[in-house]
Amino acid sequence: MLLLLGSQAHRPNQQLNTMPSPADFLQTILVTGDDRIAFLQGQLSCNMTNAEGSIQLATMCNPKGRIIAIFHVICGANAIFLTARADHIEPASMHLKRFVFRSKIEITHQHSVRIFLADAATVPENRVLLPGTIEEPSKNELRARLNNPSALELTLTSNSIEDVTGNSDTKTNSLNAESFWSYHMHASGIPELSLGQSEQYLPEPLNLDLSGGINFEKGCYTGQEVIARMHYLGKAKKRLFQFTSNESAAITAGMPVYDQQGTSVGEIFSVFIACNNIKEYVDTDSTPELKVQQGSLGDLKEATVIGLAILTNQSTESSANEEARPYWIKQTSNASKSVSIAVTFPKY
Repeated sequence: MLLLLGSQAHRPNQQLNTMPSPADFLQTILVTGDDRIAFLQGQLSCNMTNAEGSIQLATMCNPKGRIIAIFHVICGANAIFLTARADHIEPASMHLKRFVFRSKIEITHQHSVRIFLADAATVPENRVLLPGTIEEPSKNELRARLNNPSALELTLTSNSIEDVTGNSDTKTNSLNAESFWSYHMHASGIPELSLGQSEQYLPEPLNLDLSGGINFEKGCYTGQEVIARMHYLGKAKKRLFQFTSNESAAITAGMPVYDQQGTSVGEIFSVFIACNNIKEYVDTDSTPELKVQQGSLGDLKEATVIGLAILTNQSTESSANEEARPYWIKQTSNASKSVSIAVTFPKY
């Protein structure tokens, strides 16, 4: 799904947008040293060659091609930052260290670097970054704009909150940051693994080959053979779809999804519970309905839930041009109760 950025159709609340908001749910692995590029080229699915000055989506996989972690890889002049949810950082760091051997690199869980989140649509014109690019205004600060439709911007810094936001109150503008991030990841069709989902999925069923998380022209990396074989043989039997629901019943990851004939076609991958709090992330006065460039996910401002589901691949090419289609979830606590969801394929 591609939100209509720069228009009134996407205008998150001004309290969060007026300044960067602390995003302590995100942390980073710092990789430094002369061999950092060559080392990560063999560990990540993105192309690290000539990547300086960019931010890329990437996966780190096991030899079977299953995803261990998904990173936003920020390539600075002298260091590389692997940014992800905080609970993934320590296990991922330990995994990478197993392969250092004689490489001239240092891998550290960078607790001293704090991450701030902002909406690039509100950044002053003279500071606007192009999608997928970074800026290093000082040795203690790095700014990066995600290369996806969300237009989210990250600031990595060792400076104080007051230096970054102009406000020393740690609670100001911090309460909505994680929900703001989760909403936009779901709206952009970008998956985030829970720890329990680590090493369960290949990249293709999560659309990471479509969203820029895999470079098929680079050389070998861990899991590359399995991932490339699926890509070139066209054997991705399942894909990641977006869904919304206006029903208040609980929807959780792992719930089975059924089509109109009652056939099981997949499962819920992740959920963002919007409830009435969606009004905190979207300007409800700007437009009567949030729309997408293909199909429609319905009125997101009224939606109780938005999320991602892994479903049987029914020709993603044709699905991308269709309106949202109805599917159902059967609650395990009440097998006779079905929750309807509207499903559409993301446009990357």
